[in-house]
Amino acid sequence: FEFAHLYCSLAFLHRDVMGAALLQPPGVKKGKPFSPLIVVTKNADADSSQIVLEVRDILSDTPVGPLEFGNVLASVSIGNADIEGASLESINEPTMAMGTSPAIFCCCLGDIIVVIIRKRGRVLVYQYKDNLPIKIGQKDVKQYVVDAAIRRGAEEEIEVVLLLCAANNVKNGVVATISISKNDPGI
Repeated sequence: FEFAHLYCSLAFLHRDVMGAALLQPPGVKKGKPFSPLIVVTKNADADSSQIVLEVRDILSDTPVGPLEFGNVLASVSIGNADIEGASLESINEPTMAMGTSPAIFCCCLGDIIVVIIRKRGRVLVYQYKDNLPIKIGQKDVKQYVVDAAIRRGAEEEIEVVLLLCAANNVKNGVVATISISKNDPGI
C-alpha cells in the first residue's frame, strides 16, 4: 500500500495533555467531509491537580496547509473527586513495555465522549450536546485499563470495550464491555 501524496502537518497541542481523541462535529451528514474537533484532557494549570476536558476546533487554511488549534469550544472540569474517588486498594498496575502513558484514554463516537482514567479504573461518559460535554454516566471497573476502544452496539447503544489487568494477577488480562444507551445512559 503506497500513498501517491502524503502530507503531514503538525501542531503543538499542550504541554500537560493527559489524553486526546478526535470528535466528529455535531450535524455532519453521513458520508460528507468534515474537519474534526479535538477532545483533550489536561491539567487545568501547572499548579493544579484539577483535570479539565476541553473540546477545540482544528483549523487549516487549505486541505494540505498547516494545522492550528482554534478556540476552546467547551470546557468542563473532571475534578479531583472523579480522579481520587476510586479506590486504589485492589488496582494493580502492570509493567508494560510501552509504559503507562497516556494517563487518560479518550474515545469518541458520534456525540459520545468517553474518558477513561487508566490507573483508577474509572470510565466517565459525556454527551457533546449544544457545544457542551454533559456527563451522562460513570462506571468504576476497579482494574487497571490497559487498552480501550469504542464501537456501535445494538440499536442506539454504544459499547466501550476495555482490556483490563486482572485484579489477582497483573500478567493476565480480562476483556470487559460497558454498554451505554443514549435513552437510558445509567451505566
